[in-house]
Amino acid sequence: MKKRAQQTSATAATLIGIITILLIFYILFLPPAERQALLSDENLSETGEVIKKQALLQAPIGLLDYVGENEFDHYLPNLYLYESRTAEILADINRFELKKTIYKTDRKEHTFKISDPANTQNVFLSITTPKHEGILNVEFNGLDLFEGEIRQTNPPPIPIKTDYLQETNTIAFQLEGFGIPTREYEFTEAKIIGDVLDVSRLAGKSTIPIGNAEYNNLDRAWIDFYPLCDQFNVGVMDILLNNRKIFSGVPECESLNRKDIYKEDLMPGKNEIEIILSSGSASVEQIRIKTLLGETRSFMDYFNVNSKMYDQIFRGMRDVMLSVKFVDDNRLKNARLNINGRLYMIDQRTPNYKVDITDDIEEGNNYIELTPLTELNIIKLEITTD
Repeated sequence: MKKRAQQTSATAATLIGIITILLIFYILFLPPAERQALLSDENLSETGEVIKKQALLQAPIGLLDYVGENEFDHYLPNLYLYESRTAEILADINRFELKKTIYKTDRKEHTFKISDPANTQNVFLSITTPKHEGILNVEFNGLDLFEGEIRQTNPPPIPIKTDYLQETNTIAFQLEGFGIPTREYEFTEAKIIGDVLDVSRLAGKSTIPIGNAEYNNLDRAWIDFYPLCDQFNVGVMDILLNNRKIFSGVPECESLNRKDIYKEDLMPGKNEIEIILSSGSASVEQIRIKTLLGETRSFMDYFNVNSKMYDQIFRGMRDVMLSVKFVDDNRLKNARLNINGRLYMIDQRTPNYKVDITDDIEEGNNYIELTPLTELNIIKLEITTD
């Protein structure tokens, strides 16, 4: 029994060997094209034509935005801007005395700072001198401020011109005159006082968000505002958008003001608007930034099918497949496909989409259009035939 089983196994092995040899000789005597197709993954038609897999179109599309609305209104809160000045003591000089004799002349100097000279006005020197004998000379930053004889303990304030002011200032006191008699001044009080403008009251800020789709598809934008003010007393108004000046001038009071905004003045995300008034007061109301968007941008491309390939497609020897690979983000992927006028809808969350478009192919030029109905991140769109 065991011997009979061994004979059967040997016969089967011999038969397999003979069949293998016959197949090898069959392959060797095939025409080269047929032999290549048989040994590779290529298809072979009934007439012996080799059907190779071929890419008709490959496109790494990237991001496609979807714009559901074609205009946006961004409203900002009203701003009340007004000029506010407060009297401040800019310098307070301690009690001191000055004497002038034939032997010496005293000189008193005091240095102080002004944080914002440009917005400091109505500056004056106030002194109290119980003793005042002789001619007093006062200099401010090296410029003559006062020279004369003080005849009372509390003389009128001495004005200081605004163009004398600097960030660092020095005031100097000295007695003048010739002769033997001693000249002497006693200062119990010496102050420099001025009106300082609070610029924070003349400016207001606000922010608006601009989405990526809104920014990428922006066609036109402008800002509207309605200022309530006195046309004869209001100062220059500056409007800054993301630190870029988009308006500068005296506003038209109690009228709608409008200024165009360029795309480069905006940015995706947070945008900061600052309105600054140089002087006077104004209630800035109905502030709005309006954006108009163009149509949703679709992806469109073309591919060519030559007569030989089209004949193979027509006779059923080739299939044409469209595949789209999305970023795997588990977000809804909704789009409309147009292949030579035939529409397909994509509505899924999975990253891969594939459809047979063999029946839609035409000889010569063909087109494909993909219109996003949600924001899409597309790694690759490919049309292949095999």
